[in-house]
Amino acid sequence: MTADFFRLLIKNALTGFQITKVNEVVSAMDAFQAMYAGTFDLLLVDYQMLEINGVEFIRHVRWSPEVVPDLTIPIIMVTDFAERSVVVKARETGVNEFIGKPLEHIDLYNRILSAVHSPRSFVFSSDYRGPDRGPISGGCKLAT
Repeated sequence: MTADFFRLLIKNALTGFQITKVNEVVSAMDAFQAMYAGTFDLLLVDYQMLEINGVEFIRHVRWSPEVVPDLTIPIIMVTDFAERSVVVKARETGVNEFIGKPLEHIDLYNRILSAVHSPRSFVFSSDYRGPDRGPISGGCKLAT
């Protein structure tokens, strides 16, 4: 199935969840421009993107305050690249939630609720920025 089909499927699911303000972009550069110009509650990111992959995109979101004003924005990766290595890389880069394709609407809904309404504490350390993954070790601080 094509990326256009999955974007339409996800957009229809969001509409069904009463999420009506959706800014859809297909490239990383368009996404950075949109985030710099506006305010967003959540990012849904595919691993396959134009210019860079989703993990690299998330890295830029978490580490580039000059490009992305809100480094703590919840990010859900939705992808058909659900191999363990991709999941681990996304997690290490600061993704909040991960959904493999094909996705069930209820899974997307639950991940959105979790990321937006029940977020984990956000960690800033020398080598990680993202949701808290467990016990805090020295050298990092929680966002308040």
